[in-house]
Amino acid sequence: MKNLLGKKFIILAVMAVVLGLAACGGGGSDETDNSNDTNINGDVGNGVSGASDRTNDTVLSSLNIDGLSVSDTVIHAGVEFTLDRVERFMGSDDFFVTRPQDGYEIILLWFTIQNISTESRTVNMFFADAYLDRFAVNELLLVFGVEGESLWGDIYAGMGRYGFVAFELPVGWQELQWHYYDWFSESPSFAFVVTPDCVE
Repeated sequence: MKNLLGKKFIILAVMAVVLGLAACGGGGSDETDNSNDTNINGDVGNGVSGASDRTNDTVLSSLNIDGLSVSDTVIHAGVEFTLDRVERFMGSDDFFVTRPQDGYEIILLWFTIQNISTESRTVNMFFADAYLDRFAVNELLLVFGVEGESLWGDIYAGMGRYGFVAFELPVGWQELQWHYYDWFSESPSFAFVVTPDCVE
C-alpha cells in the first residue's frame, strides 16, 4: 500500500512539474512520431490494424484518428492494445457486487495489452478519457464482483496484461468512445468506438 501511494505521489509531482513548464511556454511539441510503430502485419505506419471505416464520425475525423472497434489492434509507444470484447456486467446476488443504479447498466471493455518494447511501460488512467453519445463520461473505478484485473498498471518489457475499463451507462446508449493520449497531448492518439451491438 505504501509503495502504491509513493507511485501516485511521484506521478502527481511529475504532472505538476510538466504542467508548470507548459504554462511557462516550455511544453514542447504535441506531435507524435509513429514512424517506428509497426502493426500486427509487420507493416510500418500508423500502427493501426483493422481500423473500422467511420467516415461519418465527425468528432473522430476532426481529430484525424480512426475509430477502432472490437478485435482491432493498435500499437502506441511500444504497447499493443487489442479490444477483445465488450461485456454487460450482470453480477450476482452477492452482497459485495457493484450494481448499476436504476435505468443504467455496467459495460466492461476488455483489453489485451502487450509491451512489445524493450523497456517497462505504464498504462495510465490519467491518459484516457471516454465520451458517451458525444458527452464526457467518467470511468467506473470500483467494480466489485468482476473476475479480472483493471487495465491500469506497469508492464515489464515483453510482458502483457489482460484487463478491463468499466462504465455505468444509461440504458439506450448509442455510442461509447474510449480515447488514449500521449503525455499531455491535447488530441487522442487513438480511440476505440463501441455500440450496443458490440456487447456480448
